[in-house]
Amino acid sequence: MTMDCETFRARVAADPAEADAACLAHADECSACAAFGERVRDAEWLIHKALRFDVAALRSGEQPPSGGWRRSATGWAGIAAVLVAGLALWLGVGGGPETDSQRLVAEILAHWHEEPAAWVTTDVAVAPASLLDVVADDALLDSAGLGLISYARSCYVRGRWVPHLVVQGEAGPVMLLLLAHEPVAAPLPLDLPAEGLRGVILPVGDGSVAVLGTDGEPLEPLSQRVSESVEWSI
Repeated sequence: MTMDCETFRARVAADPAEADAACLAHADECSACAAFGERVRDAEWLIHKALRFDVAALRSGEQPPSGGWRRSATGWAGIAAVLVAGLALWLGVGGGPETDSQRLVAEILAHWHEEPAAWVTTDVAVAPASLLDVVADDALLDSAGLGLISYARSCYVRGRWVPHLVVQGEAGPVMLLLLAHEPVAAPLPLDLPAEGLRGVILPVGDGSVAVLGTDGEPLEPLSQRVSESVEWSI
């Protein structure tokens, strides 16, 4: 039986180092999934290197609440991924101290690496009850204005649980993080050129929304729809 893309990506996300014959055969036939596998393995290697640092000391004061991490990967791996992205951004802006906006950008970009299983092209929408459960505490959402929403989870970003959505855009999946407590004065670019991804952190009312998709995704109309579809409920 031929493996489908969703099964391949779930297996790779669960264990990037393990690839059985079915996975290898699918990667040979599907260039998008082959690239996905490379992204996951690259992210795992970055995390492996970052874990050589004393992450507990470097990130003290930004620990998750006592309930723990609400995702399958360990909390330490998430912190390490943030450190890697933050270090890369710091080096790229000339060696000075990071601004809060730069730290926000770094953490959003790192978060994309943490949940690769969400990055799937599909025509299956998330259950309305699940979507409502994720966004109810933060936003009133016009889901029809966003199109097909295929993923909805609460994720830990910058010391808070925030809604993480994936919508099916014109060119593929698009990650949305609804950041009710993260105001930005102007749009902030999000770029992962090695991954073929680009996006923006949009000011929306008293908060912001991070939008990240493929290079081919038309950002202006999508950003407009996001701005019109999200209203903070807090």
